[in-house]
Amino acid sequence: MTALAPLHLVAVLAQNRAAAGRVFVWCAVLLVAAVGLGFIAWWLRRRLAAQDDSEPLPMGFSLSDLRTLHARGELTDEEFEHAKRRMVAGTRARLGAEPQTPAPPSAPPPAASPPPPDGGGIQWEDPPEGSEPTPGADSSR
Repeated sequence: MTALAPLHLVAVLAQNRAAAGRVFVWCAVLLVAAVGLGFIAWWLRRRLAAQDDSEPLPMGFSLSDLRTLHARGELTDEEFEHAKRRMVAGTRARLGAEPQTPAPPSAPPPAASPPPPDGGGIQWEDPPEGSEPTPGADSSR
């Protein structure tokens, strides 16, 4: 019976030419709509992909964020310098640049401020000497 269904449709359409014309018109409309929607989807995808490549990915903290925390007193001078060094080293490692050794300071560094009485604040661990952070590695642990 299912093999006869298309033949039955052809026989009905052959008897009524007006119905056949409407069926073919709507099939053409459906085909044009499908092609048009496919083109719109392709164009939107290409446009969104081009926008994604032009914007840098957020890194979490920026140097500006660290400066703000330092200015508000939430980071000590020592914590700020340490975080800044780690951020710069991580950025250089991601970009594949050779780390630059800072020039020795001409004056002795200022004494570190004592920890707050409640023992709060951010605790930083120095990476082992000679090691560089690896891109994508979680260095906060």
